[in-house]
Amino acid sequence: MRTRVEPAVCTHHGSHVECPEHYQPTTRYYKKQKIRTQTTGDCLSCIKYVMLILNVFFIVAGVFFVFAGLMFIVGDSALATILHLTELLTQSIYFVLATGVALFILGFVGCCGTHRNNRVLLIIFFMLMCVVLILEMTGLGVVVSGRAELYEDSLAGLMKLKYSEATDKKYIKAWNAIMRKKECCGIRGDTDFDPTVPHSCCKEEACDPSDAALRNTVGCYDMIYSAAEPVMYIGVAFFILVLIFQIVVMSFAICLFRGLQHI
Repeated sequence: MRTRVEPAVCTHHGSHVECPEHYQPTTRYYKKQKIRTQTTGDCLSCIKYVMLILNVFFIVAGVFFVFAGLMFIVGDSALATILHLTELLTQSIYFVLATGVALFILGFVGCCGTHRNNRVLLIIFFMLMCVVLILEMTGLGVVVSGRAELYEDSLAGLMKLKYSEATDKKYIKAWNAIMRKKECCGIRGDTDFDPTVPHSCCKEEACDPSDAALRNTVGCYDMIYSAAEPVMYIGVAFFILVLIFQIVVMSFAICLFRGLQHI
């Protein structure tokens, strides 16, 4: 409770001024208002709805990346088995999986902060988005630039080791299935198995794999890469689209943060 004293009202009679002898202050009660935030203006309301839509897109994109990563990690196909047993490719898959989880969390935090007009959640959302954006751009550059040869070298070295030891039956069975289906041999060619070439490199069921004229000499890497190239381009394009949306949402988050006013 706060008390405010009203100024005394004096009456002027010519040169004589009369003021009340006793002035009783008036007491007013001020109710403490609860501070809350709200958007002001049609522009900020529009930004709020756009923010909600884009954050829903981030949630959907996160689910998509997580689903794609899990397909390769827990998949039973021959290609999933090979990718899971190759360390370099496995790291790329886990990068996609981590990106999906981060986008899902960011979308959820962004939706909560936008819907509730919460300035704290909005600034947390902006800071996390900055960190994730930097990590994504760094990871995308590492994966895309100059990684094709590293993948090829990694696969070739691992294949030569696995077939020479002949202890990992699951890995050998997976590659045998791919080489028969794609009619290819090794990663770069049949020389990857020199001097012992597996029977799965044969052009026909009944043949001698030691005879170069009766076996496939084309490497499997180029064939698999050519088949997967359109999907890779779509994935990279989708990833870049997500990055652009992240930058736009970060700008909207700052605008909405600055536009929220205490009343």
